[in-house]
Amino acid sequence: MADNIYISDSGSDSTGNGSLGNPYATPQHGYDLANPGDSVICLDGLWTFSSGNALTLDNAGTSGNYITIKAQNRGGAILDGDNNGADYAFQFISGGNYVRIEGFEIRNFANEGIFSNATGHHIEIVNNHIHDIGRLCTDDSGGLDAIFMRTHDVLIDGNLIHDIGRFADGESSCNPATENYKNHDHGIYIAECQTVTVTNNIFYNCNRGWAIHLYDSSQVNPSTDINIRNNTFAYENQWNAGHILLAQDLTDCDISNNIFYDP
Repeated sequence: MADNIYISDSGSDSTGNGSLGNPYATPQHGYDLANPGDSVICLDGLWTFSSGNALTLDNAGTSGNYITIKAQNRGGAILDGDNNGADYAFQFISGGNYVRIEGFEIRNFANEGIFSNATGHHIEIVNNHIHDIGRLCTDDSGGLDAIFMRTHDVLIDGNLIHDIGRFADGESSCNPATENYKNHDHGIYIAECQTVTVTNNIFYNCNRGWAIHLYDSSQVNPSTDINIRNNTFAYENQWNAGHILLAQDLTDCDISNNIFYDP
């Protein structure tokens, strides 16, 4: 039987029992205890992380019983990276399969909001508000993204994604030595993926790259079955055209019914 595991920013990992009346304190603790089909429910509150990750995901659900990590009220549970002190809000590592992330506000992380690099699969990212990721001064060649996916069987639906990427020349006193600020950071980065559905999301102010970027660094692993439908994209990147960049071989893909405003 599936259980609800409750988390509160005023709870306790040591004396709580995960009930609504006696919740745990941290989302990581609740997730580590979850079994397939369980829901880890974060009550309204603020969790601030000054280093590492908010959650490292290596616990798996099953095909019929995902582990769900969710805000009790959409946007009420806030994961904050403490002005780029922490790297990722959610990082999938080996074993983090059949997981659903729902309803969080995710902000101020240094590298990515949600990150899966050839680890974790069957991932659902639904109804989150992801913003102010990678807002720092750097010449690093690595991308800073709201969502980075190199995996398979992913649903990204109903999210609000905005203000992603590093400072430009002259912004917040930044004086970069390279022009990486023009095209390295993205709303969603899809790399060598199979069966990814991106629907009903809103993107704006993704001005350091593209709202959605599909790329294969090896040039030998084309993405397949990528579906980008019913999304809304707004405002230009002044250095590069368009909201979606297709920079790899693709097969069996559908990009349709999207709205593009002022690209």
